[in-house]
Amino acid sequence: MEEAYTKEDENKIQWHQAFVGAMYCELGDDINRVEFNPEYSITRKPLQMDLLIVKKITKNGVPAELSSSIGKMFSEYNIIEYKSPDDELGIDAFFQAYTYACYYKSSADKENERRDQDITVVLVKQRYPVILTRYLESRGCVITEKQPGISTVSGSLFFNVVIFTTGKMKPENNMWLNALRGNLERENYGRLARESTRLKGKAAEYGEAVLSVVDKANFKQVQEWKEDEDMASLLYEARAEGMQQGMQRGMQQGMQRGMQQGIQQVAIGMLKANKLSVNEISMYSGLSVKEVEMLADKINNSEE
Repeated sequence: MEEAYTKEDENKIQWHQAFVGAMYCELGDDINRVEFNPEYSITRKPLQMDLLIVKKITKNGVPAELSSSIGKMFSEYNIIEYKSPDDELGIDAFFQAYTYACYYKSSADKENERRDQDITVVLVKQRYPVILTRYLESRGCVITEKQPGISTVSGSLFFNVVIFTTGKMKPENNMWLNALRGNLERENYGRLARESTRLKGKAAEYGEAVLSVVDKANFKQVQEWKEDEDMASLLYEARAEGMQQGMQRGMQQGMQRGMQQGIQQVAIGMLKANKLSVNEISMYSGLSVKEVEMLADKINNSEE
């Protein structure tokens, strides 16, 4: 019998971790053309932006060209500020992100090494930030929606500014970012689960982080969807694919020992997702119930 889902569990939803995963997955093949830096420290003291994305320099000495819908909005240096569904993307949040950009520009090794026109501040929120955009417009800025959920801010600003409204993005174009909400539709959830089976390597790990948060944010709906035979089959396929990838990584680390470690990592991921019982994880992973319980105790002890 599954444990009741409480408000306390809802407060533990790791939105920012899932957002970083969603950004990674959204970039697709572009990820090989950028440096991806979550929680990048701007100064020696704790001062971290949510995400810094820097285009890699090509053999021709110019920043790489990106082809994804969000990648096309990036300049060479991109400071990303994300607000979860419960947080406000207001005026002060804008200035905080803008301050990060100022620090980042001024912390380069050489004078004006990072030009202001090569820096973009990206603000991300599920709902359109009405108060902020009205403020920017009152200061002479012009907001232009380039495509659903992606708007640029032009005016008397040193840096480029882009607003991602994930709730307005089309799932077929920006599936991962659009999924970061608590009212996800069954069709889009199925699309997300299906696409997660196609991810490889690090992208698969980030994809799992997104799915874990989406499951918690849509807990009741997901429980109902699991009762559907087609959806249950799809979710099983996603888990089986994750197990296979874990075992493949394990084999590369050293035959039987590596395989066992890979299986354990998959089981740990299932435990952290908090979607399956110990018996179910034992069945899917091939580990004994006692081994799964020992892994659960290890996770609980590390979180205390």
